[in-house]
Formats: sequence, C-alpha cells, structure tokens
Amino acid sequence: MEEKAQKEIDERAENAAEYFEDELKKLIRRNKNKIITAYRNTVTEDNFGKKITKRFDAELIKFIKDELPYAIHRLETDVEIDDWRAFWPLVAEEFRKNYIEKPYKKELENRSRLFKSAREYELYCAEMFKAAGWDAKATKSSGDQGVDVEAKRNGVLLVAQCKKFAKPVGNKAVQEIIAGQNFYAADRAVVIATNGFTKSARQLAAASGVELIHQDDIGNL
Repeated sequence: MEEKAQKEIDERAENAAEYFEDELKKLIRRNKNKIITAYRNTVTEDNFGKKITKRFDAELIKFIKDELPYAIHRLETDVEIDDWRAFWPLVAEEFRKNYIEKPYKKELENRSRLFKSAREYELYCAEMFKAAGWDAKATKSSGDQGVDVEAKRNGVLLVAQCKKFAKPVGNKAVQEIIAGQNFYAADRAVVIATNGFTKSARQLAAASGVELIHQDDIGNL
C-alpha cells in the first residue's frame, strides 16, 4: 500500500515538473524578443570576460512567477523540495543556459560583424531612427562633438553615439555623448552599441540621464 502511495506521489510530481517545463517553453516562445532584450540589457562581463547574470536571473525569476502562477502553485504543491529559495536560482540558470543562450546564440553573439565599418553602423542607426518616425541624420565623421546621429521628433532633440564594438562599451562613450548633448543643447542623449555596456558605463549613464540601448531598441525610444 505504501509503495502504491509513493508511486502516485512520484507520478504527480513528475507530471507537475513536466507541466512547469512546458509552460516555461511556451512563455519563452511568446516573449522571445522581450527576453532576449532583457538578457542583452542586464547581462554584463567582468574584467576577465565572465558573464555577470545576477540581475537578469532575478528579473527572470520575478517574470516567471508573475506569468505562471498556476504552474508554480502546482509545482510547489506536488514536488517536495526542502528549500525553494535554492530551487529558483537553479531554474534561472537552466532557463538562461538551455532556453536562451543555446538556442538563440546567433542572436546573442557579436552582431558587429553585420556592419562593415563604424560609419556604416552610424548610417544604419540613422535609418532606424527614420523608420521609427524621427527626422534623423548621421553627422559628419569629423567635428561631430561626440554625436553620430541627430534626431528630432515632436519638438524633442535627441543626440546619439553609435558604437560598433566587439566588447561592451565603457565610460568614454557616455562621457562623450554628455559633452555632445551640452554642445547641441539636446533634450535626450543615447549611446547605441552592438555588444552592451560595462558596469561603470551603466552607472555613469544612470547618474547623468544618458540612455544605453542596442540598435534593435531604437524603435522603442
């Protein structure tokens, strides 16, 4: 009798785990672009090239809990885990590695190869601004005061610096666009990069009101 009861418990737990995993996969398919953007915006590298995923993992766990309350309730009801606090970081790690980094590797890896030169990247960003409804133009390659793209919409002047780098962009680009914003008397300042930003660049940008984005996010400005 005890063996039968235990078998039923094990089957219920297995079914709950499979259901939870299926719901996770559906969640990814529904929100693929949103999740990739969040990954790109929150995952950074330390000085040795190791990924720092703490912020992304925390936001991912909250996102899962907000979107899948029934699946989580069923999992917590049917699966016996001694410490759920230890469970969630493991879920975030598996989710990130197996369902984001591996299947979408081509979308997450260095995109700078898509542009033959830094100037081509600047022109591309200017065109993306135009497609999003801005009156935009790429500035001249010299004497631009740290501004690569000038864009206007609804009385708002935005200046942007565009960085085609193989690694995360550092403080210098943020400092330059701050200077450019002052020179142009612009309302908004943006740094656009193919491969993200360093932690120090993000800190400086947050303190100075500079927006840091990937080129795919120009349409959201």
